[in-house]
Amino acid sequence: MSLRIRYEITDLTGDDHRASVLDCWQNDGVFSADSFESPLLDDHDYTLRAAIELYGGGLSPWSSAERISRIEQAIIEAWLQGGATTAIGWRLADPSIEPPIDLQLRVNDGDWIDIPNPGGSYYLLDPRRFHALTDHAWLGQTVTLTARARLIEAHEWIETNEITSQGSTGIARPVFGWSLTGAGVALQYTLPPNTTARVWLSIDGGPAFEFDPNYPANKTLVYYPDWRVRLPAPFRDGQNHDLQFRVRETANGQTAELWSHTDAIPIHPLPTLTAPSVHAVEWITSQGNLQIRVTFKPIPSNQRLIVTLQLDSGAVATQTLTPGQTLAFFPVSDDERGYRSIRITAQARDVTGAESAVNVHGVLLHRGYPQPAPIPAFNAQLLRQGDDITPDRVRFTWTPVPGQLAELFATYTPGGDYRKTALYSLGYVDSTEHECTLDNTRANFPKTGQRLRITYGIRPYHLIAGYGIPSIADPIQIRAENPVLATPPPDANSAQHWANADVLAALNPILIAAFPTVTPTLHRVLAELTLATLVQTIKGIVAQGGRVALQDYGRFAAQWKTARVGQTLTYTERGVSFKPAPGFSAGVKAGAVMTDAEAEATP
Repeated sequence: MSLRIRYEITDLTGDDHRASVLDCWQNDGVFSADSFESPLLDDHDYTLRAAIELYGGGLSPWSSAERISRIEQAIIEAWLQGGATTAIGWRLADPSIEPPIDLQLRVNDGDWIDIPNPGGSYYLLDPRRFHALTDHAWLGQTVTLTARARLIEAHEWIETNEITSQGSTGIARPVFGWSLTGAGVALQYTLPPNTTARVWLSIDGGPAFEFDPNYPANKTLVYYPDWRVRLPAPFRDGQNHDLQFRVRETANGQTAELWSHTDAIPIHPLPTLTAPSVHAVEWITSQGNLQIRVTFKPIPSNQRLIVTLQLDSGAVATQTLTPGQTLAFFPVSDDERGYRSIRITAQARDVTGAESAVNVHGVLLHRGYPQPAPIPAFNAQLLRQGDDITPDRVRFTWTPVPGQLAELFATYTPGGDYRKTALYSLGYVDSTEHECTLDNTRANFPKTGQRLRITYGIRPYHLIAGYGIPSIADPIQIRAENPVLATPPPDANSAQHWANADVLAALNPILIAAFPTVTPTLHRVLAELTLATLVQTIKGIVAQGGRVALQDYGRFAAQWKTARVGQTLTYTERGVSFKPAPGFSAGVKAGAVMTDAEAEATP
């Protein structure tokens, strides 16, 4: 059975496009044609699509375009490329088809080794594979790699260029490498799956010591800005030293050691940072939890603080703050009150491992007692008003607070001026009492004989915390006691009040008797000069820290007063004192002039 099939051919590499109709014959349900009327050209790529001419007229849907190649497949080029990874690549004459490719690798001009090829146009080499072929020599040794590829056994091998582990276009890191980058050291290394690794370091060919005991997984590069602090201090001398890193990989109980190349770099000493300074230490409460907050003065953003705090003789708590942070919070679990001894240490450290000296700061921090709870209810009732003979009587009732003392009190505000309000204590009660009756409360108030507006109250009391919020009752009118007439002193009508002029007047007759030929004006000048000289002499001697003692009169002297906060002396202030002589004091008491000898002779 024949069938007419219409086709279209598109030339992908030239202009040999064509379209026509073929008479096809059925063979097992497949219609086929021996050849096109005009053969396809060699070294050309074509696509073909077809449709069936239907018996009733018209066409079936067009098929998808299929590729027809007249190109002979071959490997045109192969190369070996180094860098962060090492790869074998090749280019095919017909890149649209990926036939099986045979690959081989040679290390240090040794034997060719077959490499399995999963397909594609390149193959990534496992650096540990060719590293193992060199008997695990350290990576400072030159490793030369060559690869080759072929299409099938009937074709010739195409060999790649040669690359080395230290060449400018060679392998950057067959297993791992390192470099000095900025202020730190960068390790380039990929940890294999199900493998643990520890990094060691040898300096100047000496014994290796552990540099990083636990290299992180899923890392191809780890930067160590603090590499110098990981080295023994004697090597940080500013001189060049040979460094060689070593990786010890452990997988399935087997450990393999890989060595890096050796390079000489300068190892400078670590700088000494400025010691942190404490700005404030204070109690705070956060979400109901008591804490001690330590505030430090600002530090550079690349430095972090390591802070310890010891409360009294308790355990030492340590915190490492984030870079630039200057606030440390330490929770407090006990409920002790009063003065607490706090010891704080702080040290600054930057990303390179440089440290400051440890600053030790001690402080006494007072934690006050909680304010006593207020009395829930209080009432005062006047049972009896006082008169000229009988005192008042007042009854008090209240609701006590368990375990808490309280003080009964009264207040009086004269003339409604609250700046002059006076408070009078009436006594203390404990938590077992809830009522009492007091007589003669007016004895505490001003004795005016008038009715006073008195407010009675009660306030909670703690021996250390002091008084809490008071509770008061409505004011009550209390009749005050009558005023007591004061008896005047026996010499109230004979006392004299002298000033400078009176003293000068007393001196004047003495000077006239002593100097009768001197004029009255000169007598007055002599009196003023005598008094002024005496006063200025006394003042001058005392002002200079001395003293002046006058027989039968008294002693003028300088004195010093000091003020303290705790055990700290805050300031010293100089003042003046006068101590009367024994005769002066005894004479004032007796209302007569007496000498010291007379005072001592008086029984």
